[in-house]
Amino acid sequence: MGLFAGDPYDGMTGPLNSLVGVMAADTITELHETFFWVIAGLIGLHLTAITYYAVRGNDLLSPMVSGDRPPKPGVAGIGPTPWGHAALAVGLAAGLALWVAYGAPPLT
Repeated sequence: MGLFAGDPYDGMTGPLNSLVGVMAADTITELHETFFWVIAGLIGLHLTAITYYAVRGNDLLSPMVSGDRPPKPGVAGIGPTPWGHAALAVGLAAGLALWVAYGAPPLT
């Protein structure tokens, strides 16, 4: 949503703001600001769950970082994801972000 958002008072507009009208940009900007707080709340909930399980003796943070956790007894694990897949995903996301930041062609 931030790509289309626009705020004429502080001059911060998304790179694709010119593709939408002023009213649509205002609506998208409001939604963008609202969803920031939704995501901040979900991050807080996530950190609270990690802390809760850490206090109970179940380490969730190390498996989240490493991507590797031994399976529970009687359950077959799926194994860690190869680093190449992560590198490909990060590269594609960075390429798309740079393409948009440096002036993606209009959608019209």
